[in-house]
Amino acid sequence: MKYRLYQIALIFVFFVAEIELVPLIRVSGNGPELLLLLPVFFGFFGGPVNGIFAGLLAGILADVYGGTLLGTSAFLFVCFGYMSGRLLENVEQEEFFFPMMLTFLSAFLYECAMWFVLFVLHNRIDAGFFFTRKILPVSLYTLVAGIALYFPVRYLDRKMRAAAGRGEKRNETNLS
Repeated sequence: MKYRLYQIALIFVFFVAEIELVPLIRVSGNGPELLLLLPVFFGFFGGPVNGIFAGLLAGILADVYGGTLLGTSAFLFVCFGYMSGRLLENVEQEEFFFPMMLTFLSAFLYECAMWFVLFVLHNRIDAGFFFTRKILPVSLYTLVAGIALYFPVRYLDRKMRAAAGRGEKRNETNLS
């Protein structure tokens, strides 16, 4: 239970940072998707169940705040958390390249899906413009934010796992 509370608290910290800090560091209207980092990180640190939990909560917050079609971000974040937990379950915890590659890929796929949902369905298909002005910059900014936040989040995750008595177990099946 302590570990879930830690996850919830960290998701809300990232949510507040996304609302308050990201607008201050935007370049050309683009900034990192901080909430997208958590499903990938928690999936990598704790397995698919933790990635799904973080993805659902972070996605709902992103949907409510972002004003997109409710459930779109939540669905995508859950998929990214699950994918991160499954793809990276056989990768060493000390590995840095694969989680960062998955962070970039998740941000890229998320922005492509948002382009499809928000623009293609409304007959605004200028893919080249959107790719160079939104998809690629946001994916790169999210990667840079992931590089900066990976080690602090990993450190906090290890401390909370130790405090909750979970150790380094990554493939858990319970939701407690």
